[in-house]
Amino acid sequence: MRAALRTATLLCALSIAGCATQMVQQQARDACEKQGKRALVIQSEHSGIPLLIESAGVTYYCVRPEDVVHTRETFGVDAVSMPDVAGAAVLSVVPASLAGKAGVTNGDVVYEYAGRAIANAGELQQAVADSAAGSQVQIKLRRNQKETAVSVQF
Repeated sequence: MRAALRTATLLCALSIAGCATQMVQQQARDACEKQGKRALVIQSEHSGIPLLIESAGVTYYCVRPEDVVHTRETFGVDAVSMPDVAGAAVLSVVPASLAGKAGVTNGDVVYEYAGRAIANAGELQQAVADSAAGSQVQIKLRRNQKETAVSVQF
């Protein structure tokens, strides 16, 4: 994979424009789209007074379509493997899917699924495929450098 880690920062007066975090996330998406790729935002930060003067930054990767791994449809996650990220980075989540209902969001990094360590997107795809109907699965993930857990009922 040739995804390059990038950061973007914006400092602006926002009495009219809106939220700085949303603006830098859009800049990341636009930069990746120009390359024919999708943006994976793995961390967002902001400071300042909302809607007045804010500073915002995002850390993101531009992901090629061929690097995206799709989990089974009921789980509803597209994930990617990143060279310096241990786990499967969530690129997108279908809101009405099991993962969406459980609270998995874009940018989360799944590092454990049903007690099984997840090192990359392929391992997440296989672990989801191995989940039996009716099973309750605990998923451990990192979100903005904090660890959390969610449960999914298949």
